Amino acid sequence: MKRQAISIAVMVVALCVPAFGASATELNNGSKIILKEGTDSLFSTYQYYTLAMYAYSEGGTTWYADLVDDIAIDHPTIAADSTSRRWIVVRCPVLFPNFPDQQYAYYWNGSAWSGPHGIYSVPAEENELGPASLDGAAFTSTSWAYAAFCDREYEGGSNQYIVLTKFNGSTVAACTLMTADTLGDPAIAVEPYKADSNRVHVTWEDGGTIRYAVGLDCRTSSSIGYMAVGGSLASDTAYHPSINADRDRVVVAWAQGSPPDIYARQRLSGTWEDAVELSDSEYASDWPTIALGDAVVVAWDEAISAGDHDIHACIDLDPDDTEYIADGVTVSSYPHIVLEPDGEDLYLHTLWSEPNYAVGHDKRELVGGGEGQQSAASVPITVQPSLADCEPNPVHGHTRISYALPAAGNVSLGVYDATGRTVRTLASGHQKVGSYSVTWDSKDNRGRQVPRGVYFYRFDTPGYRSVKKAVVTR
Repeated sequence: MKRQAISIAVMVVALCVPAFGASATELNNGSKIILKEGTDSLFSTYQYYTLAMYAYSEGGTTWYADLVDDIAIDHPTIAADSTSRRWIVVRCPVLFPNFPDQQYAYYWNGSAWSGPHGIYSVPAEENELGPASLDGAAFTSTSWAYAAFCDREYEGGSNQYIVLTKFNGSTVAACTLMTADTLGDPAIAVEPYKADSNRVHVTWEDGGTIRYAVGLDCRTSSSIGYMAVGGSLASDTAYHPSINADRDRVVVAWAQGSPPDIYARQRLSGTWEDAVELSDSEYASDWPTIALGDAVVVAWDEAISAGDHDIHACIDLDPDDTEYIADGVTVSSYPHIVLEPDGEDLYLHTLWSEPNYAVGHDKRELVGGGEGQQSAASVPITVQPSLADCEPNPVHGHTRISYALPAAGNVSLGVYDATGRTVRTLASGHQKVGSYSVTWDSKDNRGRQVPRGVYFYRFDTPGYRSVKKAVVTR
């Protein structure tokens, strides 16, 4: 059945941090959002400064977030295996002399994240690891997860490797798919092959051409082929591929040309179809991502200008069925998508980056073509702490200060004078997830009325700080 995306329901959560342009969901090779099969439970991961965050939601209506670990990492990616165990893989880059690049895996044990479990490392100051792509065992009785990434020599070394690892929390196996001198970051997808055996698909850039490999569980040699577009585009640079697979279908998407457009190929019943150009724009289209289910959806970032990037999504590889997901005046980039079936309905969830480590989320219904289509309802989401403006302000007697805590943790809320001296402590200690509101009676910790003037109230919780101003008029 032909499906069409209609209506937009966008909820963006902004953070009070000064790192303009920082991307929470970078890059496109490792997924940041998944759905637990048979439910509306959504799970995501993203980066906040040098921390990996984990967020979860029922149907995308309310999101809760927590830290995966407090070590310095980047580029987290998430997947689930066939036993419903959720995995997150992070890169721990070189931070100190003689400290090697590492790829670490975590899995959810039912109450907490187990890890870090080392799945690969390189010699200190000799090699660096690219961000990983991750997927889990598909429809088997095993709890294996698979990660693919690039291992590069420093100082322009000619040896670069596409590495595939297989692990379950206690055992790790690794193999090298390809060695060359111009390799891009790979993307991975797993499909069932036979009982307790998975077919692993990997795609990556090789000197401007898209490569593709398929093999069995790191146990057999992979067959390697090309995804290149023929004709006038055959010599154009192609890069940033992504891949997804289900029981009878594999889809690869990538950027190619100048300015680049988005292309995709799909394999049905073992046969690859011709490549399809999904975007045809004067602007640069990049960072494609793929969702499979009752539809095929490819989303990407389109750069209107340096400060204005939008998110587009194409339904069922039909260029005429392309919709705006995020259409604003900021840099909306690095989308990640997943499909949620709900009876006869089908929803598309999109997660993406806004400036300053903000995370955007969109939920929309994909419905059959024709008249009278209805959109999905939208509900605001929160995936980061927040501090509201006090009310009333200016303060004449009492004012109310509200804040949200989407992850349990230690908090501190205090009032300070213009010199930075503590005037009043309003909250301190460990608090559960929730929204809080406290009243300041414009008195100090000794119960004395403070003089007229400008005061500051500061909210601190791990990974977040916000400061706002209150003016006392008596």
